[in-house]
Amino acid sequence: MARPKRRELEEALLTLETTPLLLQKLAASRTAGNLRPLVLELSRMAGRESELWGRFIEQVVRPGATPALPFEDPAGADLFVAVNRFAAARRRNLRRLRRVPGAAWSQTARLQDGRTLSVSELPAAMAEADRKSLAEISRLAAPAPRRDSRDQIPFNNASPEPALR
Repeated sequence: MARPKRRELEEALLTLETTPLLLQKLAASRTAGNLRPLVLELSRMAGRESELWGRFIEQVVRPGATPALPFEDPAGADLFVAVNRFAAARRRNLRRLRRVPGAAWSQTARLQDGRTLSVSELPAAMAEADRKSLAEISRLAAPAPRRDSRDQIPFNNASPEPALR
């Protein structure tokens, strides 16, 4: 498999580089409310970054290397801890990707989820996973819809009678 087109690679890498910044901005803006769903999604992202993508890169760059330690997500991690774990794992993976020699971009490895990817396909797969996670985080972080007093009134489906005839 050939190395990806430069533009496609740059777009994927831009997504990979900016996702931690977006998450850090989100964490700084969220100080109240139920943050647990956000923390769980961010912890999933950090785990995927460490275990799925990190191990894949390690397999290709250093075949036969000792697998990375499993990702640990201690109960009770807060939003900033989850974001920082993801950001650290992402920085490590981007450094590794930048060191992949030209000939290795066609090498393939099997992901833990059973898919086989080449190194050239990896940045796009990572960027797509980021987009999906960011969409879910946006949904979770969106303010609850406001309810006005009219929402509290039971509604009768019968057609309304005109007050005056």
